[in-house]
Amino acid sequence: MLYYNYFLLFVLLIYNIYLFYSIISSQKGKYPPFVPAPYNTRKIIIKQLSPLLKGSQKSLQIVDPGCGIGSLLIPLARAYPQHKFIGIEWDKLLYKICLFRSRNLQNITYFNQDMLAYDYHDTDIIVCFLVPKIIPDLQKRLLETGKKGTFIFSIDCSFPQLTEIACFDSHLFWQSFKVHQYQL
Repeated sequence: MLYYNYFLLFVLLIYNIYLFYSIISSQKGKYPPFVPAPYNTRKIIIKQLSPLLKGSQKSLQIVDPGCGIGSLLIPLARAYPQHKFIGIEWDKLLYKICLFRSRNLQNITYFNQDMLAYDYHDTDIIVCFLVPKIIPDLQKRLLETGKKGTFIFSIDCSFPQLTEIACFDSHLFWQSFKVHQYQL
């Protein structure tokens, strides 16, 4: 039991070091530190995407701006090898973790860049778990470069200029999350 406590303390220390590094390297707080999407919420997105991905006759391009460690894209890329998955991550450390975690998948690509500089014109589906303060800038970029008909699945952040198609609830202990679905 004592070793378990030391292990938890070590993990907490490492995460605090990462948070400090992240705040310094995030262009003075422009982007938030990494927070993984809740497991139940990822399951909802995968469930909602499955009919779109299974039913498509053509290869779709799915983009995750701010993909973190690829916890949403990697399971999707494994389940649907006929589609192309793209993760965009500003943090070099998380980007390298994504590359390592998906090293055996041929249908997934990562870019270490600003998500607001990416051109979304070929994107069919966007999945994201971001902080509300970046949504207005991302929404503007999507309206400028996105193509009509692109589906957007957003965890806990709404896009005020887009019409919501559906909203799904997810719960994790005492916290409630919403998955919003939009179409450009």
